[in-house]
Amino acid sequence: MRIKTKGLTPHVYEDDCPHNPRNDGCTDTMLCWHRKYNLGDENPYKSSQDFWGDKELQDSIFALKTIYMLDHSGLRFSTSSSRFRAVDPQGFDWGAVGVIYMTKDDAQRVYGDLSDESKQKAEQGLTNEVEEYDRYHNTQYYEYYIDGKEGEPLTGSSGYYGDSMAEVLEVMRDCADKKYRPLFDKALRQFQSGAAM
Repeated sequence: MRIKTKGLTPHVYEDDCPHNPRNDGCTDTMLCWHRKYNLGDENPYKSSQDFWGDKELQDSIFALKTIYMLDHSGLRFSTSSSRFRAVDPQGFDWGAVGVIYMTKDDAQRVYGDLSDESKQKAEQGLTNEVEEYDRYHNTQYYEYYIDGKEGEPLTGSSGYYGDSMAEVLEVMRDCADKKYRPLFDKALRQFQSGAAM
């Protein structure tokens, strides 16, 4: 997509190397075991049995969710088996692939206590992390950069996604420096009118 406004040109492209959300210093740990794929965080356990057998770790866990994976025309992840059971009742292409958990120490640091309310928040946070990991594996990400009047690069950013290109452009606009927002407004108008793509 190329649109010029006041001599500035924004370029929007597919981001072919999106940022892995597991590299963001998460307060939880995602461990997976799969013979074909390297998934989740660095895993010190050779098997799930080793993980469940670590009594010291088990005693330190505050909240835990099972991670299910569907491997059919791509990888899908969820903390709910019902999502995959609906499309594959026999379980040929899906199953439990790992766990995501938060320790009591991390929960105390994040929530300030180990109450039932904090546990609910932690469990929702774990579900959100798996949803983000699923999105990372299944969503097209986009990046942009803006050229100046002489074609010199002025700014750029990556890691944008949405359910539609219009949504992607709106998020880019909202995150961009105010002086560049009119470029995205124009791109959005042209996209919506069908002229930009």
